[in-house]
Order: sequence, then structure tokens, then C-alpha cells
Amino acid sequence: AQLEALLRKALAPSGKGAKIGALLKHGGYTVSFRPEVAGRLKITWSHRGLGGMHAKATVVASGVITLQSDGGTLTLKLTKAGRKLLRGASGKLKLTTAGSFTTSQGAVSASKTIKLRR
Repeated sequence: AQLEALLRKALAPSGKGAKIGALLKHGGYTVSFRPEVAGRLKITWSHRGLGGMHAKATVVASGVITLQSDGGTLTLKLTKAGRKLLRGASGKLKLTTAGSFTTSQGAVSASKTIKLRR
């Protein structure tokens, strides 16, 4: 339960770095993750167009890192399609974030809907 809560927190960007302009300027977003156990962290941000659930998802950013028990920092890098989508966004953009943390004992996964702002 603690690992899932930690993962959910990592899925939602926060602060000035989470704004569309900052994401474009830096080419992505950096998140710290301190799980207290070694494992592999993977996070993906995606966007579904006007077709909703039936539309093909565009991967906006993704990142993967193998961490020791003291944690580390994951950089989600914007994809080419993600940059284009963010440049064209006016105001807010709704994304789905999904993540997993895999340890030798198994995997924990979570997803969340977020809104990025200009």
C-alpha cells in the first residue's frame, strides 16, 4: 500500500516544472522516487484525442530507471509527438499517466488522469 501511494504521487507532476511551457523548455519532467527497496520504475504520459477511449493514444513522455533502495531521479523525456501536442495546447491538456514499480517480490502499478496548464 505504501509503495502504491508513493507511485501515485510520482505520477502527478507538480510545481513550476509541471507547466506546459517548462516541459517544452526542459524537454520533459524530473521526478524523485524513494521506495526503500530496489526495483525498476517506469512512467508513461499519454493523451487520447477527440475519439476518447476509441482514439489511439499518443505517448507524450516516458522514462524508465533501475533504482537502489535509496531511490533516485527519473527523467520523463518528451516524445516528438508529445512536443507537437504540447505546443498546440491552448490552456489545459488532459493526460493519462501510468506507472509501475517492479521489485524482486512483484510489481505495483497505478494510473491517474492529470491536467497540464500553460
